[in-house]
Amino acid sequence: MMSIETMRNEMARLFTIGTLISAAFVFVGGFMYLMQYSHETLKVELLQPSLYNTSIQVILHEALHFSSVGLIGIGLFALVAMQIIRVGMLMCFYFMTHDYRFTLMCGFILFILLYSFFGRTKVY
Repeated sequence: MMSIETMRNEMARLFTIGTLISAAFVFVGGFMYLMQYSHETLKVELLQPSLYNTSIQVILHEALHFSSVGLIGIGLFALVAMQIIRVGMLMCFYFMTHDYRFTLMCGFILFILLYSFFGRTKVY
């Protein structure tokens, strides 16, 4: 079993790298978007999520085709995914240390995060 200090250092390294990667995707996508559309006024559709599809499949498809909006979306997706991984790792850590109260709290938070990420449906 890993020591507390080792696990904390590994988690810190993982989340630093993940945050930097997601920030790089958002930066590159934002730069590409500004280069493509800087001469136009802001599209209202970007501010109204009901007018376009924001599913994970669409974001991945656009990112694989190096769309600027797709790269921004995949960067934000990675940022949220890092938080889900963090809560999951903390839940495992609390379970291994037999702290069941925090294990249940992390499990509840993980359920809410996963449901909001994958299980919600459109309401509009």
